[in-house]
Amino acid sequence: MGTAPALALPEHPFFANAAMEPDPALLHALAARYRASEPAAPSPTRFLFGFAPMALFEALLTGHDRPPSPGALWILHLSGYFGGRWLRAELLRAQPNGIIKDLAVPADQAAFDEVVAAALPGLRAAEDDEAAVAHCRARLSEWAGAFGYNLGYLEQILEEPPAGVRPMPNFARAGGLLWCEIRTRPLPLLDGLWSVARRAGAPDEEPWQELCAPLAAIQEHGVRNGRLVWSTGLSVEGLPAEAYRELLELSAAFLAAIEATALTGLSGAGDARPDRARAAALADAALEVWQGSYALGLRDGRSDGQPPDLPDLPS
Repeated sequence: MGTAPALALPEHPFFANAAMEPDPALLHALAARYRASEPAAPSPTRFLFGFAPMALFEALLTGHDRPPSPGALWILHLSGYFGGRWLRAELLRAQPNGIIKDLAVPADQAAFDEVVAAALPGLRAAEDDEAAVAHCRARLSEWAGAFGYNLGYLEQILEEPPAGVRPMPNFARAGGLLWCEIRTRPLPLLDGLWSVARRAGAPDEEPWQELCAPLAAIQEHGVRNGRLVWSTGLSVEGLPAEAYRELLELSAAFLAAIEATALTGLSGAGDARPDRARAAALADAALEVWQGSYALGLRDGRSDGQPPDLPDLPS
């Protein structure tokens, strides 16, 4: 196999760490798959914010990348960080004096190290069957809250699109505990997890009843928080139609990754399935990198007032 072309990336936070390392060859391979799937109109943002992370989570949760390569986590870091930078720039362009302007925190090494530290427990838990099952049991409430927040956020921006932008009422449909059907199907493996969501909604055995009992209330609390943030603080008002659609797709990808991780982890814990528990622990680590890096980018105000400097689609 030949060497991947050199990859020029805009400035972004990256420091020596124990979880990820640059892998341009993997990024180029994913880009080639993406170009083959969308030959007519490939988009750098749709690739980096949607296609690439979904392909990596699909591989993690189906056992094709265990443990996740350091390069896979690096790509999720790029996706999250530049996704946050993109959204910050779009919100500031639409609302120059909006609340996001006052949210400015340096994306320095200390902040980067926090992202890495949050990923390490999942990576370590996945090395042992019992530790993986225990990790999933301990993380179910966190996953339910994160799923609820992202669901509420998505529902809110769907219900109140920017003025003049056509509504998309059938884009997503919630279906109970840890389940949401998304029209674009960003993560096809969710089709195989419907039976897990159905059991979660009506648990019929003691381990499942114990695990699921607190989750509905936690999820609903998260939904309220997500709606609150995007109705009283952040807003999509003023976003152009294309940016609004890309935000919906990015939000749906986040939601799908959390949904798949939580359902896989619930099955691993409820049925004592170490294979699923290990997959969920690894996906949890990947989520921590993706979400944590997204927060880094969203808060990074160093280039406010300028168009976001985003990576090109690798050739």
